[in-house]
Amino acid sequence: MSILEGIILGLVQGLTEFLPVSSSGHLALMRVIFNNPVLKESPLVFDVAVHVATLLAIVIYFRREVLRLLRGCLVTVLSVSKRFRPHEHSPAAADRKLFFYVLVASIPTAVIALLLRGYVENQLQQPVPVGIMLLITGIILFMTRKYRDPGRDFDRMNPIDTVVVGIVQGLAVLPGLSRSGSTIGCGIIFGLERKLAARFSFLIAVPAITGAAALKLPELFSSGADVLLVPTIVGGAVAFISGLAALAVLIRLLEHRKLAWFAPYCWAAGVTAIVLGLWGGM
Repeated sequence: MSILEGIILGLVQGLTEFLPVSSSGHLALMRVIFNNPVLKESPLVFDVAVHVATLLAIVIYFRREVLRLLRGCLVTVLSVSKRFRPHEHSPAAADRKLFFYVLVASIPTAVIALLLRGYVENQLQQPVPVGIMLLITGIILFMTRKYRDPGRDFDRMNPIDTVVVGIVQGLAVLPGLSRSGSTIGCGIIFGLERKLAARFSFLIAVPAITGAAALKLPELFSSGADVLLVPTIVGGAVAFISGLAALAVLIRLLEHRKLAWFAPYCWAAGVTAIVLGLWGGM
C-alpha cells in the first residue's frame, strides 16, 4: 500500500462512514471501478486503524454525550446499592437511562451483525446487491423530508425506539445500506427529534465500531503481517480529520432538515453499481 492509497482509503472511510451514503458500498464500487488489489483487500492493520480513527472522531465530536454515557454506566453499577440510586428526575437518572438505551440498542445490533457477517463477506460484496442497498438507503433518506420537528425529545423516547434503531444498525452491515443514514432516518421516521436521532445514532455506533475492530484483533495478531507504518498513520489521520468534517456537515444539514438531499446521490450510486454488476456479468 502506498501513501496515496492510504490517503484515498482514509478519505473515503472518514467521509462515507458518517455521511449517509454507505462506506462499505463505496468501497465495493471502488473495487469494481478501479480494480485495485489494495481496494479488494486492504491490509488488516489499516482497516483497524481507520476504524479506530472514525471512532475517535465520534468520541471527540460528541464528547459531552459520551461523558454522559460513561456517567450513566457508573450510575448503573452504583445503583445496585439503594444508597446510590438517583432520584427519578435527576441528571444522574437521565444518564442511566441513556446508558440503558444504548445497551438495549446494541444487543440486536451485535446479534444481527454476527449472524450476517460471514454471509456478507462471501455473498453480498457484489455490485448488484450493493446497488440495491444504496437504493434502499436513498428511499429512507427521501422519506425523512416530510417529517417536521418538533419530534419526540429524550424524555419521550422509549425502549421500542432503541430496539428498532438497534435492529437497523445491525442490518447496516449489508454493504450499501448506510449505517448513519438508515439509523438516523428511521429514528426521524419513528418520530424522534432530528438532533436526538443523530446523537443516538452515533452513540450506539461507539460500541458497534469498537466491536467490529475488536473482532479483527485476533486475526491481526495471528497474521504476523508487516505493519505499513506511514500509509497506516496517514490514512488514519485523514480518516479522523475527514470524519470530523463529515460529522459537522451532517449535523448542520440535519438542523436545516436537508437529510433528503443525499437521496438522489444514493440512487445514482445504486443505479451505477447495478449497471456495472450487470454489465460485468454479460
